Amino acid sequence: MRFTAFGDAALGEPEQDANSALTELDKGLRSGRVGEQCEAIVRFPRLFEKYPFPILINSSFLKLSDVFRMGNNFLRLWVLRVCQQSEKHLDKILNIDEFVRRVFSVIHSNDPVARALTLKTLGAVAAIIPERQNVHHAIRRGLDSHDSVEVEAAIYAASNFAAQSKAFAISMCNKISEMIRGQATPAGLKLQLVPALRHMHHDAAAARPVRALLTRLLPSMPAAPFVRLMLHTLTDLAASTLIDIPDQVTLLLEQVGAARASVRNAAVVGLRKLARSECASLWPAGAAHRLALEAISLTDTDPATLARCLGVIELLMKEPVMVRAHMHPDSKVRELCCQCIYSENLLIASKAAHILTIVSVYCFQESLPVHDIEELIIGLESIIIITGQGEDANNKLYQLKLTLKCVVQICEWCEEHCTRLVTLVGNEIEEAKGQRVAALASALGALGARHPAHALTALPSVLRRLSSTTPTKQDKSKSNEREDVEMMDIAINNPEKVTDVELDTIVVLCTVIFQVVAGHVWPPRVLAAVEAAVAPTNLWVHFRVARAAMRYGQHSVGANLLSELPGRAGSELAHHWLGALHTVAKAEATLQASSQQNLQEALRNATTYYHQAMAALKAGWSGGQCAVFQWEYVRVRGEMLGALARVLSACRAFCAQPPPAIALTQAQNSRDEFLRCGHITQQLRRAATEFKGLAESYCRLYQTSFDADPPTLDHLQILQQICSLMAQSMERISTASLQEQGVADFIHTQNLSNSCLESQLLIATCQKLNDISAKMTEPQDMKPIITHRQVECVWQQAATICHSPLPLPRFLFQPLQTTAVRLAITPQPRAPADHHPVPCNHHLSVKVEGVIQTGPRAGLFRKASAVQLTLTAHVQRPPDSKSEQPAPFVTLTERLKPAHDFFSTQLLVSMSGATGQSTTSGGTSVLIAVDAALLDETGALWRTGPRHTLNVKVLEDLSAKSAQSQAARRF
Repeated sequence: MRFTAFGDAALGEPEQDANSALTELDKGLRSGRVGEQCEAIVRFPRLFEKYPFPILINSSFLKLSDVFRMGNNFLRLWVLRVCQQSEKHLDKILNIDEFVRRVFSVIHSNDPVARALTLKTLGAVAAIIPERQNVHHAIRRGLDSHDSVEVEAAIYAASNFAAQSKAFAISMCNKISEMIRGQATPAGLKLQLVPALRHMHHDAAAARPVRALLTRLLPSMPAAPFVRLMLHTLTDLAASTLIDIPDQVTLLLEQVGAARASVRNAAVVGLRKLARSECASLWPAGAAHRLALEAISLTDTDPATLARCLGVIELLMKEPVMVRAHMHPDSKVRELCCQCIYSENLLIASKAAHILTIVSVYCFQESLPVHDIEELIIGLESIIIITGQGEDANNKLYQLKLTLKCVVQICEWCEEHCTRLVTLVGNEIEEAKGQRVAALASALGALGARHPAHALTALPSVLRRLSSTTPTKQDKSKSNEREDVEMMDIAINNPEKVTDVELDTIVVLCTVIFQVVAGHVWPPRVLAAVEAAVAPTNLWVHFRVARAAMRYGQHSVGANLLSELPGRAGSELAHHWLGALHTVAKAEATLQASSQQNLQEALRNATTYYHQAMAALKAGWSGGQCAVFQWEYVRVRGEMLGALARVLSACRAFCAQPPPAIALTQAQNSRDEFLRCGHITQQLRRAATEFKGLAESYCRLYQTSFDADPPTLDHLQILQQICSLMAQSMERISTASLQEQGVADFIHTQNLSNSCLESQLLIATCQKLNDISAKMTEPQDMKPIITHRQVECVWQQAATICHSPLPLPRFLFQPLQTTAVRLAITPQPRAPADHHPVPCNHHLSVKVEGVIQTGPRAGLFRKASAVQLTLTAHVQRPPDSKSEQPAPFVTLTERLKPAHDFFSTQLLVSMSGATGQSTTSGGTSVLIAVDAALLDETGALWRTGPRHTLNVKVLEDLSAKSAQSQAARRF
């Protein structure tokens, strides 16, 4: 069971450090009022999540065990709930013996409820005490109790301990089997005992007798509840041991044709569990064929079970082996799907269409003949049309979305039928209502995100629908305006809490339009339709449409929509952030609207805008990985525009001014023939170095963006490639360098051939730069000089970058997953400016504890599998010292695998390297820095931070000094 977390932010406790929070909760535990004690107990899970450090958790659980021992059953119940919620923190309890002793003392109580709560609490912490024999004995006694509450608690504890201890599981197998077969055991307890056997999976030898027992009991206990439970338990055992999957699939297939619907349902649920990716390859040959036969026999009698059988086949078809086995025309799976695609039950029809789509897409990918594609297209069209008929169209959204998913996949691989399907979707948009419009528009958006030409067919229908969806003008009274601002602030922090069907439809339709016209000139009719639709809506819709416009390079639209938002923000943080976005949109819109004549002035204005955006982000700094990304992205983009402005200035100066007379002499003296061309040579070389630094900056930004979505990472890689192309072009004409990587090689290396629309726009810019670079080649017998044609090519490259739309990455607006690392370093000085003293020639033990904190969508794109800690120590020079900072005399690196998101280690730092480098009176100042980095499942290193520092003073060896002075006096 999962329980609702007690310690939510809704309780409203103020922010405080760990010791203060624990002291406050301890005060509540010692209160004489039961209500205050309960309130203190239920706050512990949130305390553990916020400060998951062993010392605090150990102290907290010892206090809770005291409450469990001395309190009443009501308090014991809440302590039990805390133990159940804090399962991942149990291994941080240091004094396990003392904790168990205090809890276990209640097992000798005369109150059966107290004993039951004790058994349940011990079962909840079974992960840290799996082999405690006294607890095992208490569970066995509890199973023999005459009190039903204590027996149920013993069953719960036995189930938990069996999952952790192989010895306990084997010893309890006979006991549980005797109770199940015993005539004196009530039927209700037998139903609780059967699921406890699913944990006997530690090895095949332990699972074999359990499986034999349940298989024997299956015909002797024919009641439907027992059959369902035994089938579920056998399925869990088979999924854990893997070797029994073929036998279990065969058993479940026999039950699919059972007379009782509940048993059939249980069998199909078990098959669905065994159809997961790790188990599907172990199915026996012909099992899917047999399941299809059973499903065909249920076509007219049990449509619900038929739909579930199709769901199992859906999962099986995700395995290429299964697809190859059933893609031929005579397959029973294909026959079943072709028969069901025209079913009156839309759920059955949509699942059948999805299976046929999986098979067809696989055949397209492998260049194999595709069968029944026309029948599939007709079926998809029928489902889309039928789901819009009747007054319950909004109740058929699942079927519609599944069918539209098939349409997107078919259009991606079969352009022959793309226009036909897109036209149908566009026609349906015009007549749809409610959430159906958003679903249809989302399908067009999915098509336009990769292939905007596919969605172009439906653009007239989208415009007509957008005009008809426009809501009425809202009243701009002060009360409504205040509610509008509050809703925008809520939506920016929690976008899932603000939903409106009509407004969502407007946003999705506008997004489709942005995708279709991306990279093209805006038709006036289209721009007018978008502005008319968005104008009467609220601030949240303005922001969402502006975000979509900026993500697809339509910055003029984004700047117009964001113009009013900063002044109407409800918080200072939102004001600065929205102001920065508005300034960035103005900068990019200025570049896009510039011409060749005023390009330099536009670059200067855009650079100024980016400096203003940096100031706004700094003023509204919120911290976190996303805020760091926003700051760095804006900074690097501003530096890039400044570098482009300097390149254009150098090109224009070269065309307007001849080289100075001294240029020839400088070239002869330095033996560099390119210097005869004048200042342009050094300017281009400096610019090439600058663009190399920008490419490295984008690379570093990539390495710090652990939570970024894949399109954002592609975006950074392409911008890095653009900077590298500019550097290569300028090196090519100023140093005769021939090192160059083609855009095609880059696209193939980074797997960008099938990327999203935003990446395709940037790749098109790369292609243009590469084509211009090809024109720079001069005859080989020509002297090494810079020609006007080459400078013109550099100008064209810079102008191409400025005029090409920059689709801003999604991570700049919203992180879809959040991951943060928190570190605690010991020792720490009493005051931040103090130094921790260390005697000369001694070692300092630095203890590093940390926790990985994740948001609600943890692991959406990548998951932290390990943490790399890097410790460096170097001598600090005085502030007025002109000497360079010395290299670290100690560098230690260690990789740790977190346990329940917690990690801890100790690093031993030798201070011998700081001896003899006294920088202050009384010793040497040493700065110790600890940097954290994350490693994902693939082993890639992400330098996310944080970085913690420790000031240390290595004390002088006074005894050695006095010995030296005495020796000097003797001589």
